[in-house]
Amino acid sequence: MICGHEPWNKLEINGKPSSTMLREKVKAGTLPHIPDHIMTTTDSEERVILDAMLASYTLDPKERPSSLRISQFLDLELKNLLHGGNYRGMKNT
Repeated sequence: MICGHEPWNKLEINGKPSSTMLREKVKAGTLPHIPDHIMTTTDSEERVILDAMLASYTLDPKERPSSLRISQFLDLELKNLLHGGNYRGMKNT
């Protein structure tokens, strides 16, 4: 959503990977291509979504936040921003 495409799709450097290559990348913890302007954004709303997205890519399921945790983070952080608060980050909410 934030990158404007599905993961592992049209913006991949070497094109869309095959199913076999995709499985290997996921097993290795390799992230899909995320454009530089997204990775370096200073826009608070984009940073919130980027943090949630990157947390979702945590390889170890024990360390990966649940969908409930991601939902709560997005809700709290975006409400905070709407009320003029500063971006706090995933670990601080």
